[in-house]
Amino acid sequence: MKQRMATSLTRNILCLFGFRHRRAAQLVKFSEKKSCGHAMRTLAQCVFVLLSRIARRGMQHRGKALPRQQLNRHKRAGCLPNSAGFTLLELLVALSIFSIVAVLAYGGLDNVLEQRVRTEESAERLAAMQRTYLIIQRDIEQLVPRTIRDEFGDNSAALTGSSEFQLTRGGWQNPLQNPRSTLQRVGYVLEDRKLVRHSWLVLDRAQDSEPRQQVLVQDIVNVRVRYLDPENNWQEQWPTSEQLSGDIDLQAMDPPRAVEMLIEHEHYGEIRWLFQLPA
Repeated sequence: MKQRMATSLTRNILCLFGFRHRRAAQLVKFSEKKSCGHAMRTLAQCVFVLLSRIARRGMQHRGKALPRQQLNRHKRAGCLPNSAGFTLLELLVALSIFSIVAVLAYGGLDNVLEQRVRTEESAERLAAMQRTYLIIQRDIEQLVPRTIRDEFGDNSAALTGSSEFQLTRGGWQNPLQNPRSTLQRVGYVLEDRKLVRHSWLVLDRAQDSEPRQQVLVQDIVNVRVRYLDPENNWQEQWPTSEQLSGDIDLQAMDPPRAVEMLIEHEHYGEIRWLFQLPA
C-alpha cells in the first residue's frame, strides 16, 4: 500500500515536469509486480532527467543579459547579476522525490530484515529438532539392562514407558574420575508444550532425588511413544500389563525391539521417529 501511494504521488509530480505518463506507467507496472528494484531504477532515471533540466535551465538563465534597470536593482540588493539558483517549487519537488525514494528503500529494507528474522527462526527450530533426535538416538542406542529403584522403593525395568519414557543408558563420561557410575537414568516428558529430558545423578533414587532438566525443543503439541515387542506387536506401554501381572524377573526381561516416537509439532505437524534398540 505504501509503495502504491508513493508511486501514484511520483507519477503526478513527474507529469508536472513533462514526463507525461510513460515513466509513471512503468513505475505503476513495476509496483504492481512488486519489483522494487526496477521501480527504484526508473525513479532514479526520472530524478536524473529532472535535475538535468533544472541545471540546463539555470545555465540558460545565466547566459542571458539583464536589462539595465534590473541590473541596478540587483546591485542595490547586493546580489551578483549572474547568480541563478533553484526556485522554491524546484526544491520542494526535489525533496518530495527524495522522500519517496527513501520510503521505497525503507520498504524494501524492512522486507529483507523481516525475511531474515523468519529464516533464522526457522533454522533454529530445525536445528533444535535435529539435536533432539540425535540425543534420543544416542540414549536409546546405549541402553543397558540395569534395573533401578524409584523414589518409592519399587523396582523398575531398564526401559519403562507410560506417562514418562525412561531408560538406563551407559557411556556417561566421567573425565574428572569422580566416584560414580558411568550408568545414568534418563527420561523424557512433555511439560508446557516443551519436550524435557530428565537425568538423575544416581540410579537407585531416594525420596529427595531430583532430576536435572534440559529443555530440548519447544512448540510440541503432543508426544506418543509405542514399543515393538519380540512378537512384532506394537504396545502402548512397557513393560506390558501382561508382563507386570506375571512373576517375571525385570533384570532378565527382554527389552522391546524398537521404539516409535510420534511428535506433533506446531509448525512441522506430525513427525515419526523410529529407533532400533541394541540386541
